[in-house]
Amino acid sequence: MSEELQPNIETPLPDRTPYAIAFMGNTGAHHRIRSMKGPLEENFGKGNYTLHNSYLSLDAKEPARYEDMARDIGDLMASGRPLTIYAYSFGSVEFNHAMEKLKTTRPELFEDPDAFRNLTIKLVDPAGLFDPQWHGSWTVARYLKQTAELGSLALLRPGSWHEAIDSMILFPPRNMPTEDVSAMLRELYPEYSHAVGQPSVPVIPFKKPERDYWEKLDDTTRDYFDEIDRQVASLFSVFKEGNVKKNKKFIRSIISKRPRALQPPSKKRPWEFIDTQYRADTNYREAVYSGEYYEEPLIEAPQLKSVKQAAQAALGLLPLLKETFSGVQLEWYEDLARKGAQFEFLTPEYSVFTPVSHVLPDATQRIMERLTHASQTPQPESIYNEALKPE
Repeated sequence: MSEELQPNIETPLPDRTPYAIAFMGNTGAHHRIRSMKGPLEENFGKGNYTLHNSYLSLDAKEPARYEDMARDIGDLMASGRPLTIYAYSFGSVEFNHAMEKLKTTRPELFEDPDAFRNLTIKLVDPAGLFDPQWHGSWTVARYLKQTAELGSLALLRPGSWHEAIDSMILFPPRNMPTEDVSAMLRELYPEYSHAVGQPSVPVIPFKKPERDYWEKLDDTTRDYFDEIDRQVASLFSVFKEGNVKKNKKFIRSIISKRPRALQPPSKKRPWEFIDTQYRADTNYREAVYSGEYYEEPLIEAPQLKSVKQAAQAALGLLPLLKETFSGVQLEWYEDLARKGAQFEFLTPEYSVFTPVSHVLPDATQRIMERLTHASQTPQPESIYNEALKPE
């Protein structure tokens, strides 16, 4: 064989391994989000994903944060590798901001139709305003109202329906199969479930949790939870037979004891100190969400420590807030969809936010069973091993 016909074994084949970039939501500091590495690694493999913390956290901010994000996204799009963007809540604003940087630095990429053919964007309760029929201050008022409602339900009312369902994710009942718990919650809280009344929207089932936080509970709290769950299971069987409305209300009142028992009384809620209900001495809810019980190694990340750093971070937040309330995100998504990007909206079943999948006619939507807006990280394998599968 002549030298000219020798195969060039030094030239590797193009890498077509799928890659993922995840943008996490509000308060998503490194120590809180590291549980997401599990499903990302399950679906894309080690070294084939990037997990970004949130700008709205106490982690220190890199000066070139969005320039670096834009470079990574652009390089992957240009390479032809299938790229999945996962953007949760405020992470969608950060993704769009990175895309703005990319369009400024590499405008030729936005004129290349091939660059978008392998781009899939998965949005979970994306932050901001999207409905073109909403106008002016009423749009902002509606979004702020939903955001305030989430804060009230999660932080100020430990016994709310939102926190009751949330407790069923952190510490699922041990006396009922997982699928029975999900079905029970849908019957007890139908007015809050996005799956009720939408039979055409596929539901990603909440699989048996792989993370067992029960072992972290002290014996008294564990026994208290088991007793509550036995009562609920017994009463629910009666409720199903009789279908009596007051029974449903009574069962919900019992379930609401679970989240209150997960944290001690708070000085911010002084009435809790005269409440006779049992409360643990440890704030187990915060321990889970803060990542204290996660098995993934904790890598200490630099934190905001000085007034100057905090001021710089606040200034950097201003353009992000402008994008959140300007409606520019919808324009971005429409443009990316026209160029060939695929969109999927992943809606937590019990999210307080209005689903916005209708703003992109060709986008797909799936409902993530049992999840609330906040509960993306405590049991990620239960949903995201399926939800994040590459297209």
